[in-house]
Amino acid sequence: MINQLEEYRKKLSELSEKENILRDLQLKKFYSGEIQGPLTGLPSIDKPWVKSYSEESLNQELPKMTAYDYMYKCNKDNQEAIAVNFHGKITYKQLFKKIEQAERAFLQAGIQRGDYVTFCAPTLPETIYAFYALNKIGAVCNFVDLRMNKERILKYINDTNSKLVVSLNEYSEKVYSAFEESKAKLFIDIDGTDLLHPIARGLYRFKERKNRFKCDKKDTITWQKFIQSGSMLDESFVESADRLNRMFANNTRRPSDAAAIVYTGGTTGEAKGAVLSNDSINLPCFQYSKADIPRGVNDRFIDIMPPFIAYGLVDGIQLPLTLGMESILFPKFDPFEFSQVLKEYKPEHFVGIPLHYEILMSDERCKDLDLSFVKNAGVGGDTIPETLEKDFNKFLKDHGCPHMMRCGFGMTENGAMSIYDTNNAMTKEGRLGIPMQKITIGAFDENGKELGYNEEGELYINSPSMIIGYHNNPEETRKTLIDFYGDKWIKTGDIVAIDEDGNMKYYGRLKNMVVRPDGHNVWPETISNYLFGCPIVKNVCVVGIKSKHHQIGEIPTAIVVLNNNGIDKELAKRQILEYQSHLLGERDGVSDVRFRDKLPLTPIGKIDVVKVTKEENEILSDISIGTLSNNKKKVLKQ
Repeated sequence: MINQLEEYRKKLSELSEKENILRDLQLKKFYSGEIQGPLTGLPSIDKPWVKSYSEESLNQELPKMTAYDYMYKCNKDNQEAIAVNFHGKITYKQLFKKIEQAERAFLQAGIQRGDYVTFCAPTLPETIYAFYALNKIGAVCNFVDLRMNKERILKYINDTNSKLVVSLNEYSEKVYSAFEESKAKLFIDIDGTDLLHPIARGLYRFKERKNRFKCDKKDTITWQKFIQSGSMLDESFVESADRLNRMFANNTRRPSDAAAIVYTGGTTGEAKGAVLSNDSINLPCFQYSKADIPRGVNDRFIDIMPPFIAYGLVDGIQLPLTLGMESILFPKFDPFEFSQVLKEYKPEHFVGIPLHYEILMSDERCKDLDLSFVKNAGVGGDTIPETLEKDFNKFLKDHGCPHMMRCGFGMTENGAMSIYDTNNAMTKEGRLGIPMQKITIGAFDENGKELGYNEEGELYINSPSMIIGYHNNPEETRKTLIDFYGDKWIKTGDIVAIDEDGNMKYYGRLKNMVVRPDGHNVWPETISNYLFGCPIVKNVCVVGIKSKHHQIGEIPTAIVVLNNNGIDKELAKRQILEYQSHLLGERDGVSDVRFRDKLPLTPIGKIDVVKVTKEENEILSDISIGTLSNNKKKVLKQ
């Protein structure tokens, strides 16, 4: 049986795109009862999620083109609609013109196919123009988090041999100091105030005149002057470059097919530069467009994500624009003003992290907020406790929204979007959704053997939108993009279980797993999810703390922010452990509780688990594994 299964997997890996479509359509007929046949009990082969998609959705061939060409194709007949809204509205016709102007400027600066340009800026209109312009040329946008220190920025400029560096004025002093030591030739400064009303722009520049970066050196230029330089380019040169790039664009799956680099994993060590191809950017958006997600002409989308994460580039820039939406940009989004954003713009679509929704529900200004206009309130980027999901679904219903929150799971290595509540009928609280149409998933044990339905294992993903690899890092690429029966799969490091409908439940990161001194494994995200429902808990993070009494293992410990700081901490600890005892097995929960006034957050709003773990381990735990059971019983009796 095992040998037969291995042979079957090899044959599946050899199927063409059209053959895979036919197989998916056959599986759909099986699940609808139209045909009979055996199942293997393995999600990656049985693909139960196909029953949630229409035949039309499954019977779609993926687009093979550049990110720009796909965005243009989606909007060539939609040019009078609003594309970008940032201190003024820009139509798709104007957007294409702005991209063409930026393309000319980059060509004038000597940028060619395969070159790299480092970009240190949030999502501004200029960011969008530059990305698509470079994509048309066939160059690669190296998106670097502008909050990184000078040394990191310098490293990422030199690692890619970037010819140009583009920076937001507010950060240009730091970025330019890295540029000066790099091999790059030209520094381009974007002034975020350019689109403000002239009076507001003048007042701001006068107020910040001492802090503003001045482009007064020969190797620096403002964005506006950079764009003007493109007007000097000979028309025949532009046409020749365009023809050459379109010829290459038809030949995909090449190293030069790279479209962008974003950095991932920097909180636990050296960040890896994930190389996104055009497919990595296009295909999640294409699959989303064919899913059962309500949308209409001229819908609005709130873009609050930076471009230096795949989530921001794919979901924030490419997705709304390929759907012909109006993308409303918030480069410096304040979650405490979320309610005002919703009131003012009434966006039908927005994607946030759990923190955004938690703040929204507690905002007094939302008491009578009408949310009947909302079609898609998506959440991702962090684990969402089931209690928060239920609370927000009730919040949506109470405020007139006919739809539930849509959860999802994505990762940089697959162009951000992988699993989502793409089908209304299949949306389940506590689950993250089903794979997108062309994605296959499975849960595997430590030996690479696939597990059955509802069994916990490491998530593997097979997808046409996976990254090319990590830039200049073949070792990490081999660890993550593995060969599996003749095909490439992403080994995610996430622990999940997949049910009979293909809906995925998330348990946590394999590397975040806490191993107790007695060798028992516990999952911090799962415990946090349960403890979040405790009435006295406002926020919680579970980490492993080294013990004074054991040389190996860690003590699973809840770091808690209380709803009421005035409550006695010992009493609070007893209440939390008692609450846990009704939900988790004796060895499956936390063994200790510590308290903080607040938990530190990463730049995108997640709890900074790395920082919490490091700080809390400065004080070793006094818990001994031999006394865990007795201590717990003692606490519960009190």
